[in-house]
Amino acid sequence: MQGRTPTPCVTPAVLPSSPGQAPASIVGASPLVLQKLDIPAPHEDAIRDYVTWQQGRAVSGEWISQYAKAGDILLKQGFTLNHFYKRQLVGLLTDGGVWSGIALSFHNDIPEWLSGYRKSPERSPLFTNETPG
Repeated sequence: MQGRTPTPCVTPAVLPSSPGQAPASIVGASPLVLQKLDIPAPHEDAIRDYVTWQQGRAVSGEWISQYAKAGDILLKQGFTLNHFYKRQLVGLLTDGGVWSGIALSFHNDIPEWLSGYRKSPERSPLFTNETPG
């Protein structure tokens, strides 16, 4: 049919991926519109606190380092957690060398972290701006 624009599909497409990239079926073919988050902290502190929370759920030094790297990327490029979450910028992290699974968790776990953070923000010394490697 001429003159009609195809309606975007919100169902994730199953497309091949290159080694080291998240499969398109995980990322999705068409992003959803996500709501703005109400994060009760200065932007940089929120990122550091979120990284600390993620690191506290990891055991291996490699995973802990990957979460630090994800936080470093947001801080160095001036993205808030809100921008990162709402615009679904997982590719920003994977392009920066963060493992695909860590990048997806880093994005998708923000609402879970935020529900506890609003109640009782805690800070931990795990996160540093220095990413090993």
